Amino acid sequence: MQQLPRGPRDHTCRRSQSVTSHTAAPAAAILLRKTIETDEPPLTVDELAARAGVTVRTVRFYGTRGLLPPPVIGPRRVGHYGPEHLARLELIEELQRQGLTLAAIERYLGQLPPGLDAHDLAVHRAVVASWAPDTDEPVSGEELRRLVAMDVVEVAPDGGYRIDSGLLPLGVRLLDVPLSQEVISRRAPR
Repeated sequence: MQQLPRGPRDHTCRRSQSVTSHTAAPAAAILLRKTIETDEPPLTVDELAARAGVTVRTVRFYGTRGLLPPPVIGPRRVGHYGPEHLARLELIEELQRQGLTLAAIERYLGQLPPGLDAHDLAVHRAVVASWAPDTDEPVSGEELRRLVAMDVVEVAPDGGYRIDSGLLPLGVRLLDVPLSQEVISRRAPR
């Protein structure tokens, strides 16, 4: 095996590796302790992405944006992710489903107390998922007819209305789409 000459670049790499391992030691101990407590082994980036339902590229992107803390670097320079990483990814995904931009998500995550564990992050996610804005907006007669035509709203026998809460967000968004009443009323063959 041929030895390559050592140059300044080789020295820099060795120095950064020692700095990384020195600064990552406390984080590695915390990750190891937490994974032992939960009986879950640390995850690689591939495993984390698969569990969260995102791509590896997304995980790395969130890491570069500061949305996801860096992994603990283990042997052979493999990053190890714990339950907190998975919980934070799930929180980010839920915030995106609620319509927040990445900038808004950065601000939201920046306001969270440091050191939250997976359980605390899951509680935040549950609160965000159950949140719905309490805005009262009047609906015109035409908009109501369109929502009825889309089967989002149903006129009840007592004169009230029944609302399909699963379809309501989509129906309200579709009110802004310029569709004629005939197109909306046209039913797909069943």
